[in-house]
Amino acid sequence: MKGGNTLTFVVTMTPTGGLKSAVALACAGALTGATCTVSPSSVTAADGVTPQQAQVSMTTNALVIPPTRLPVPAPPFVWRWIPLFLALLLLALVPKMRPIRVRLGMAAAVILLAFLAGCAGSPTAPKGPVPVTLTITGTSGASAHSVQVNVMVQ
Repeated sequence: MKGGNTLTFVVTMTPTGGLKSAVALACAGALTGATCTVSPSSVTAADGVTPQQAQVSMTTNALVIPPTRLPVPAPPFVWRWIPLFLALLLLALVPKMRPIRVRLGMAAAVILLAFLAGCAGSPTAPKGPVPVTLTITGTSGASAHSVQVNVMVQ
């Protein structure tokens, strides 16, 4: 589904064992800033046999804030230190060079490599679709049953 839109689907409650009491339905797991609702919020199979349906709607904002549970991979540890090592190597070679232009060029290279070593990257929002798992729960008395629905939000 695209951010800023509403996803709607139907869930069916099928009573077992002649269940005739009301079943409260709830939806959880929507992204921050999104809403998930079930209508009607309660269904009852009066005869204890006939399946009952409810409509689930998830509405997202145009800008979807990704969940915090998505890990952002960090660059391998070794790659963070290679530019710094090269900068130190160049720094060791600077005193042996005589012309001022070469020294300035080497100093600029050291500063650039030190900057690159310090900027290992920052976590950013994923560019592609964000997986969302909605949990629809039906509760009647002390009994509760859940089903999960996987949705991709772009």
